[in-house]
Amino acid sequence: MVDPGNNLNGALNVGNLSSLRTFTDFVGTADQIDVYRFNLTQTSNFSLNLGGLGANAEVYLVADLNQNGVRDSGENIYSSTNWNSNDEAINATLGAGSYFAWIQTDHTSYNTNYDLSLS
Repeated sequence: MVDPGNNLNGALNVGNLSSLRTFTDFVGTADQIDVYRFNLTQTSNFSLNLGGLGANAEVYLVADLNQNGVRDSGENIYSSTNWNSNDEAINATLGAGSYFAWIQTDHTSYNTNYDLSLS
């Protein structure tokens, strides 16, 4: 599998999200951020689950509202920032458009594998 990028411009493009998609990867000292881009073709009930964590990680649902390829202030539309290795989840109704799942460690010394599901 191709490693997800670490910014909006380098995000792994998942394409149109019309069914469950799953990914397994790692964030930590050598790769602190993973970003996945996906598209919705219509208003949809969206679900993101981040599990299998061995250390703390956070997830943000980002919309690049000004389309500048940068995660600007105000573009985090949802987040899940549970502490320790607790699973993270985001469930929301989203309009058609492009979105990003931004996964990161919240401390430079944390290393963890993760399982991401998007549907």
